[in-house]
Amino acid sequence: MRIRRLASPIVALALAALACDGAAEEPTYQLVARAGDTFVGLVADGGVVDIYVCDGTPSGGTIAAWLDGTHSGGTFEAVGDKVDVHLAGTFDETSLTATLTLEDGTKVEISGGHPGGDDGLYVDVQGDFKGGWLMIEGEQRGAVISRPTGSLVSGSSFNPSTSAVTVMDTATELAGLTFTPTLLLRPLD
Repeated sequence: MRIRRLASPIVALALAALACDGAAEEPTYQLVARAGDTFVGLVADGGVVDIYVCDGTPSGGTIAAWLDGTHSGGTFEAVGDKVDVHLAGTFDETSLTATLTLEDGTKVEISGGHPGGDDGLYVDVQGDFKGGWLMIEGEQRGAVISRPTGSLVSGSSFNPSTSAVTVMDTATELAGLTFTPTLLLRPLD
């Protein structure tokens, strides 16, 4: 009789563990892709995706957009927070395939995968400014935008080993502002 009483709580614990295992949270994904001179970074956790699209270099750029969206089972859709840019597609642990729709309606197919080495999506926020940088196979795209308006303020670059970006563009309100980009591992709040 004593064995029977002991077995009951053990069975209950085992069943509870199995039930919790089935409800496990989806893993975090970090993927990068490119379409010509435009780089895309995606970070997904749970059902949320943060995406950064940028073609900025120190000599200029035309797009630096943060997109927010959701995903289910790797199928996602995200839209620009302040700009009319849209990205929809699929991803898994090793690949990202999507269609990027730009403000003028142009559609661009992108594909990429899991970053290696220093590759990935880096971010820093300083007051009203948000900087984003993408590293893919030694190449980089990055820019700083105005958080209130979403407008591109300055193209910029950084070296992951020094982890600092000082904006030298004296024609903007960013002159001398220093950003400390960190690798984005989970979507921003």
